[in-house]
Amino acid sequence: MTAFTGLAFTSFTNQHEQGPSKAFQPSWWFWLAMTGLGLGATVSVKWVGLFTIAWVGSLTLLQLWVLLGDVKTVTPVSSFLSFLFLLLFFCIIL
Repeated sequence: MTAFTGLAFTSFTNQHEQGPSKAFQPSWWFWLAMTGLGLGATVSVKWVGLFTIAWVGSLTLLQLWVLLGDVKTVTPVSSFLSFLFLLLFFCIIL
C-alpha cells in the first residue's frame, strides 16, 4: 500500500522536473495524470493519503505561481486560467 504513496511522489516529482519549458506537452500531462492516479489510490487506502494530497496540493499551488508568472508561457491570461484549472481539476482531483 505504500507503493501508492511512492507512485504519487515519483509522478509529481517527474512532472515538476519537466519545468516551465516543457509545460503542457504530452509527457507533462502524462505525469500529471499519473500523479492524480497515485493520489486517488493513496487516499482510498490510507489516512496518510490526506497528508500526501495536502503536500502535492501546496506544491501544485507553487508550481502554478511559477507557470502563470512566466510571460512566455501565458499569453491570454483569463482564458488560459480557466482552461488550466479545468485540466488540473480533471487530472489531479478526479
